[in-house]
Amino acid sequence: MEEKKSSKSLMKRILGQKNDTASKKTDPKEPTEEPEAQASQQDTQMKTQEAKQNEPTDPKTATNTIFNVGRFFVKKMDFDATDALTVFNSKTKSSKEPEVKIEMNLKNTPMENDAFEVDLSIKATATLEGKPFYMGSVEQAGFFTAKNFNPQQLDFLLKSYCPNLLFPYARENMANVMQRSGFKPLELPPIDFGALYQKSLEENKNRDTH
Repeated sequence: MEEKKSSKSLMKRILGQKNDTASKKTDPKEPTEEPEAQASQQDTQMKTQEAKQNEPTDPKTATNTIFNVGRFFVKKMDFDATDALTVFNSKTKSSKEPEVKIEMNLKNTPMENDAFEVDLSIKATATLEGKPFYMGSVEQAGFFTAKNFNPQQLDFLLKSYCPNLLFPYARENMANVMQRSGFKPLELPPIDFGALYQKSLEENKNRDTH
């Protein structure tokens, strides 16, 4: 046994370090990772990375992204009370309060240099005992810059984050136009656009599966 060990040591010295390295690489006793395990690990890493990219992202915590809030402005404001005199006269004979129906619409328009215009429209239609009382509407708009967001994140920003910023201004403007028109200010309740956005995603998902 000692002679065999000496022969091996002598061969290593003659062949040099390269053959020794090659011997280590081809040593059958050295454990190697199975190809199936490597493929499974890579697939898991890719799915994890893709899931992280598709998650809705708060622009305040996102990395390698740019999100800026630009100017807010009233794009359109309207009020109509052409039948108010008739309703006022009938109201004195009725103790009922007007029934108010609220409609809301949201749209966004892409612009140059990763800029977007987001418009939040709110319309209030009031009736008293089936008769038109008034109609008031406000379209609140704002400019935003969103760069380096993936499609899912950008969709979340434009349909949830941005309208959440616009809504307080739209609510205040709606109350002002009502009061200045001689009517009781309309107090709109808070709206969680994040919850509405998640609900719409679930509805679309259920619709696609059926």
